Amino acid sequence: MPPASIILISAPPTTVTLEEHQQLVQSTPASFSEIPPVLRLRQDDVSIEFEPAVEDITAEELSKGTLYITERYALPSLLPEICRAIFR
Repeated sequence: MPPASIILISAPPTTVTLEEHQQLVQSTPASFSEIPPVLRLRQDDVSIEFEPAVEDITAEELSKGTLYITERYALPSLLPEICRAIFR
């Protein structure tokens, strides 16, 4: 399996709920790429540790923050594993 993408952001991502997404796609927008991704998981006050370490990301950057997982970047098959890791 290819490695997951790690994207550090300085502001919350633009997302919609699943219900909002369903309404947006029913209206047949000019471009489906303009529809924000569905927020699948938000977890506040998390610390993250990667093994092996991710290059170019410092321990300070991973020390405390909010984790956002959107459908654009998360494989649905990984969500249960991510949730188990967070709520251990």
